[in-house]
Amino acid sequence: MSSFKDVTKIISIPFFYLTYVRFLLVRKLVFDNSGNLLTKENPDRVCSFLMPNMTVLINAFFENFMNGRDPNEVMFNTTGCFDTGPACGGWGHVTVRMTAELIP
Repeated sequence: MSSFKDVTKIISIPFFYLTYVRFLLVRKLVFDNSGNLLTKENPDRVCSFLMPNMTVLINAFFENFMNGRDPNEVMFNTTGCFDTGPACGGWGHVTVRMTAELIP
């Protein structure tokens, strides 16, 4: 069985959020195929409001991996955080898309 890592890349962010969080400059989060956050490949800070939605994607990718299917066959691989945006006192909605990359 091959090993994959799940890479989540930011596809949509509010412009002013760029100046606040270093995470957005890295623009990705990396998990192993079991759903563990690979801390050495990730930024120092991660928005906790994004993580609950990430678990749904990680579970779907893990299920495909464990059943011998390509993890990238997940139909819904895009999610976002719960932030409502600056109009409601937040920073803005961040949208991410997860893909599985084969570890060489």
